[in-house]
Amino acid sequence: MIQEFISQITDANGLARPTRFAVQIVPPKIMQSLFGNQPNQSQTASLASLLGTTPQSLGALPDYFRQMGVEGVDIPDRLDFMCTRAELPGKTYGISDIRTYGSFFSMPHVDVYSDITLSFIVGQDMLERHFFDAWSYTIQDPDTSDFNYIDDYATTMDIYQLDDTDNATYGVRFFQCWPLTIGQMNLDYAAHNQFHILPITFEYRKWINLRINAGTPTTIEPSGGVPKGFETTIYDPRQK
Repeated sequence: MIQEFISQITDANGLARPTRFAVQIVPPKIMQSLFGNQPNQSQTASLASLLGTTPQSLGALPDYFRQMGVEGVDIPDRLDFMCTRAELPGKTYGISDIRTYGSFFSMPHVDVYSDITLSFIVGQDMLERHFFDAWSYTIQDPDTSDFNYIDDYATTMDIYQLDDTDNATYGVRFFQCWPLTIGQMNLDYAAHNQFHILPITFEYRKWINLRINAGTPTTIEPSGGVPKGFETTIYDPRQK
């Protein structure tokens, strides 16, 4: 019995470890568009100054990412390295009781996805907190309290389970993902030799197992580069 158990683990290439994972958060579209349209924003700001109004009232979005100092930073790479805790999501179904004849039984009628929480180490430059603060301001403007369009601030996020050689053996993609909650960070004179951990709870529309769409781009490459497909980062046990 023990030998059979060992044989099964050997055939599985060992056991999956929760310490082996990677996270790729695609910067929201609004962040990329703001960096690419700074001249237009400057013109709008000048017009707003002449009219004695604010850029927001003219339909311009404040560049909170630039104001927070996160432009020019490889955000996906930084957040991947700083993420100390992530989750592979669960899934359930909303059900209704059905009876045609005899006893009741349950039938699914909607898929239900739970929020997930990721935790990030925070650098002394506080860039992680600045980034998520700026992201939250693109969801709801702090001055006007107006909410933006979800297509601008929602993005995709991938979470990978890695093996001992950093190959992805499982991957999940979250669609229309955005930070629902920015967790508090406690300040404490007694917290010697400790560092900040920033918990972020994400809302999303749905997730898929990336195995079912191996050609889906999974990482953000430098400008002009070709996104890597899932088939280049995950092994297929059927081809062993």
